[in-house]
Amino acid sequence: MPSRKLIEVALPLDAINKASAREKSIRHGHPSTLHLWWARRPLAAARAVIFAQMVDDPSAHPERFPTEEAQEQERQRLFRLIEELVKWENTTNEDVLNRTLIDRTTNQSISDRVPSDNMAQLRSTPGFPVERALAFHCLSLGASSPLLQHDYDASLAQREERLWEEIRRVTGATEAADLKAEG
Repeated sequence: MPSRKLIEVALPLDAINKASAREKSIRHGHPSTLHLWWARRPLAAARAVIFAQMVDDPSAHPERFPTEEAQEQERQRLFRLIEELVKWENTTNEDVLNRTLIDRTTNQSISDRVPSDNMAQLRSTPGFPVERALAFHCLSLGASSPLLQHDYDASLAQREERLWEEIRRVTGATEAADLKAEG
């Protein structure tokens, strides 16, 4: 049975609404200023929803959070992350992005090592779904992966192509101009 996601249990709606309202009023440096859309949707809400769909609710892990109090404490920690993630000024804040995409322990353990060392550690971690995690992030899975060969430019180019493949699959667009025309 799939685990319950945070979005299925609770969200910090006040923080999301506040950030969404503020984002609608930004007049410089925001994508919405490029064109007046007839039905603008704040990206703050999208960031919150995407994060909350990806993250398990603490109740899905009773082995790590055995009491309701422990689950609520972890849920509040996740809410604080969402509250930071929804702020427009944090959309390029690497500290916030790293804390929301990679847990603190993993982030600390990988910060000073090359990717191939990190992947070896993850692959040796019992129960860690390495292949699924890499596929989810559109990273190459094979031993000849440019990332594992420390060719970061080739890795970025490969990831960009995989992301475009996914965008084309989902939207039917054949190039970036198609996406702009639909907007």
